[in-house]
Amino acid sequence: MRNDKATQLFFLAMLWCCTAILSGYLFPLSRIFEPDIKILPLLGFLLFFGALGSLMTRIYGSGYTLRILVMVFIFASLGLLGRYILSGADPVLFTAKNVIEYLITVTLYTTIAYNWFPKKG
Repeated sequence: MRNDKATQLFFLAMLWCCTAILSGYLFPLSRIFEPDIKILPLLGFLLFFGALGSLMTRIYGSGYTLRILVMVFIFASLGLLGRYILSGADPVLFTAKNVIEYLITVTLYTTIAYNWFPKKG
């Protein structure tokens, strides 16, 4: 595969679109942990955002932790906004506690996954 600028931009756009779409889809965290822990949604959450962090490691390389942190927060917020506007989601789910808890968890977990995976390969 050619390694030109257009191809790199395409993969970056796909990466950030996936971040936004998954953020809207997996919200809120309470559906994973209440009333009991549900294994399949929890595994989906961990695998999806862990894989995104790994892809960010491969695309950006090391040294971009702050950029990744900010970008994940922005696109996760856009995903939640998209879910709220487009799906007509129940406004009861979009409490301040649920939104803040979700954005912090997604942002930190994806950034940790970005830093955790080896940078060489």
